Amino acid sequence: MSRTHVGLGMRQRGLREILLEKSIRVGGPIQSGITNDVYTESKKLEDTHARKTIWFHKDVYKEIGELTKGKPRGDQSKLVNDIVSEHFNKRRKILSGSL
Repeated sequence: MSRTHVGLGMRQRGLREILLEKSIRVGGPIQSGITNDVYTESKKLEDTHARKTIWFHKDVYKEIGELTKGKPRGDQSKLVNDIVSEHFNKRRKILSGSL
């Protein structure tokens, strides 16, 4: 089964149904009640993040690419978010006089 096929199936039937189907093939059905606790609807990226196009110096852009090469999708955004958050946290501490 190709990745594309799995992705299309997940959109059409829903992740819960696919996981239930797979569990039956592997070792029997999942106990009732457990799936409702595990399966929760996650927030969309748009609900928790804002999109902003920015320009990087070429050397910075290259390093971001090197650090995230072969990593899952979204790791570049996570890396930049972590770095910017760390910068602002340090800045707040300096401004408040606690550093």
